[in-house]
Amino acid sequence: LDARPRIVVSRCLGFEACRWNGEVIRDNFVETLRPHVDFVTFCPECEIGLGVPRRPIRLVAPDGSPRKEPVQMQSVQLVQPASGLNVTQKMHDASIAMLGRTDPPDGFLLKHRSPSCGPIDVRIYKSAGDGNVAGKGAGLFAWNVSNRYPTLPIEDEGRLRNFLIREHWMTAVFAIARLRHVVKLGRMRHLVEFHARHKYLLMASSQEGLRRLGRIVAAGSDRTANETLDEYLSIFPGVVASRSRIPSRINALQHMFGHFSREITPAERQYFLDLIEEYRRGAMPLCVMVAILRSWAERFDNDYIRNQTLLCPYPESLSTLGDTGKGRDIS
Repeated sequence: LDARPRIVVSRCLGFEACRWNGEVIRDNFVETLRPHVDFVTFCPECEIGLGVPRRPIRLVAPDGSPRKEPVQMQSVQLVQPASGLNVTQKMHDASIAMLGRTDPPDGFLLKHRSPSCGPIDVRIYKSAGDGNVAGKGAGLFAWNVSNRYPTLPIEDEGRLRNFLIREHWMTAVFAIARLRHVVKLGRMRHLVEFHARHKYLLMASSQEGLRRLGRIVAAGSDRTANETLDEYLSIFPGVVASRSRIPSRINALQHMFGHFSREITPAERQYFLDLIEEYRRGAMPLCVMVAILRSWAERFDNDYIRNQTLLCPYPESLSTLGDTGKGRDIS
């Protein structure tokens, strides 16, 4: 099933010159994504009437926040130090309104460290006029996104420069988009096919998630198709967007390898197992084993493995290896 993910993206990332300084940010990954996704652009700061260009805004910790304690985001204020404006409530209201009028997206791609859009690592200052940082958190729009869609993949363009993080995010948003297409079709047979094709992708993400989703599919005959599809949709995004562990990915690779272990030569078998051990040590990327499994699926004409989305979770033209080396932790 081909599906185009719906991605909410910060408007300043190549769509409009709406940054506080009147600039637009050209991001290579956003440009690469354009042919494959449907973008929904949004600038929270323009939405609340701050204009372009504008004086910078910042997040400010609530009065009396203990210096060593995490800042409580629900109490953080959004202010414009130069004018004295407090736009906290306006930002919350605009964020909630935007998320309410937009069909559920498949993921978010937001501006790195923005006081409105940054998903993580945004500076929270001690006061409007103080340069000292009290802590770090999320921009207010991103914070509302996380509250509204806690299981959807949310990243910023800074972290997506890292190949591992980018691969994880793309895998999730394209899988969720495919599922939304299945839900629109409204047929159990399409869900059964979808679950079968995503078996090893789910296994690589979470074995418990795979079992839970499998139980939902298995119980489908006792319920209406819409009830089953809605329950599956409520759980699936959280499974594929969660941080997968290397042992889970290796388990999925080994299960797929089992389909060919009796057909390949002993030397091929040992070579693949050696690669897995290198991957376990962090010395080999996942894509190497995936490429070998794809070649065996073609060589032995194995449709079941050939159709597994783990072997091609997103368009191949998006498989660029450029990597800043920063932000390697995908959690």
